[in-house]
Amino acid sequence: MNKAKAEFYKPENTLQNKTGVGGLDSLVIERAQSLGNAVKFDFKPFAMEKIKGMKEQINSENFLSAGNDSAIDDFLFHLVPFGVNAKLSNNQPLSMISDHLLKFVESLRNFNVDSHHVIKAHVNALDVATTKNLGNPNDPVLNTLMDELRAVCERYHGKHGKK
Repeated sequence: MNKAKAEFYKPENTLQNKTGVGGLDSLVIERAQSLGNAVKFDFKPFAMEKIKGMKEQINSENFLSAGNDSAIDDFLFHLVPFGVNAKLSNNQPLSMISDHLLKFVESLRNFNVDSHHVIKAHVNALDVATTKNLGNPNDPVLNTLMDELRAVCERYHGKHGKK
């Protein structure tokens, strides 16, 4: 597959497209959408705060002790809102990296030193992408970064297996 010719299509960012209408009245959806359009959310400070929390978690003694499910839960407390808000803010690069990290964490059979290194690499990638304002999904730096993250996960799963 030739990456140079890949195109990304950005769908319209509306609540209805993201969630459907369910049982909600269309007026409620329109009002919520207009509020969403009016509120401008600066994602970067929020992202930096969540990255700081993730770094604190992965560097804590609690996290480093293998098999500590509460430490993983505490880490996910920072990762999940990060990923959701990256999507809502239309920051595709950060959304891609956080999704990849979440899938990796969910695929773990057990926590070990190697999985810790893979998680740390992903958090560092989130930090770099946020600090460097990587906002274009076609950015060659982002493509290289994602290729490396995929490769490290494949190596990990080749050695330790998947859930």
